[in-house]
Amino acid sequence: YGITAINHPLPQIQVEINSDTVEDVITSDLITVVCIIFALAFIPASFLVFLIDEHSTKSKHLQFISGVKGITYWSANFLWDLINYCVSIGCFIIIFVAFNIESFVSQTNFVCFVLLLFLYGFALIPLMYSINYLFQTSSTGFVVVSSLNIFIGLMTTISTVILQTLTNEPDLINANNLLTKLFLIFPHYCFGRGLFDLSTNYPTNIISLRYIPGYVPKSPLQFDIVDRNIICLSIEGFVFFIFAIFVQYRFFISDCICVRTPKNLISSNKDEDVAAERQRIYTDHNNIKGDVLRIIDLVKIYGWRFGKKITAVKKTCIGVRPGE
Repeated sequence: YGITAINHPLPQIQVEINSDTVEDVITSDLITVVCIIFALAFIPASFLVFLIDEHSTKSKHLQFISGVKGITYWSANFLWDLINYCVSIGCFIIIFVAFNIESFVSQTNFVCFVLLLFLYGFALIPLMYSINYLFQTSSTGFVVVSSLNIFIGLMTTISTVILQTLTNEPDLINANNLLTKLFLIFPHYCFGRGLFDLSTNYPTNIISLRYIPGYVPKSPLQFDIVDRNIICLSIEGFVFFIFAIFVQYRFFISDCICVRTPKNLISSNKDEDVAAERQRIYTDHNNIKGDVLRIIDLVKIYGWRFGKKITAVKKTCIGVRPGE
């Protein structure tokens, strides 16, 4: 004896077929977003190479000695790097338009797509300026920063996308709501998540218009879709650039970690010429001799506050007269 089962499942209705198609499109767009994050991680990091070389070879220092102001130096770098970055994203846009990837280049999404690409560089390039002091070798800096850009961009974006799909766990939903707000401090997340939300909004609108009477398509510029990412990227660009200027002028470096000149430092007068020059400078307070350049009590100490210190120059005085 046996049991014979015959199954004739009903065919899928059109809305079910379209829903499966939307899921496939969203998955494909997520892979596209991952590729974009991976590719654009190298472009801002490449600008770091020239900054590290200028810093390590002291050519940047020579520019400042020649009279270049810190804000002028960084503004010129930022403008030039942003122009080069725009050339790269121009190639991105041409490729997407050529292959007609509608989730990004459709009439409703194209402006948001261009804004996200541009503002990502606008926010991330100044951040690169602040961390160039951490490296002495340009190749090391490029590899480390590129890896960090990829890691932060992928991990923050993918983690929130995965948590968003777990709708049956209240704790995970609360964690995702917290992370989506916390990660906005990273330009990488604002860019990656903005692209993903932009790409998912388009097929959702298309299917909803077909099967929901009176449905009004959602604009990608709504605050809870892409607009907040655009706003955060805009703010971060200005904040990171101002921070780079502050770092240049050592605004955040406390005096407590710097080497201070000892109060009881006494200059040795082993060299008679040095002692005579010091005495001349001390006695000529009004510069009657007409020195065009005067250095008074110059001290140079190598080391750091809580470690070994070597005093290379002890209260040296120099006066340069006209013609010398």
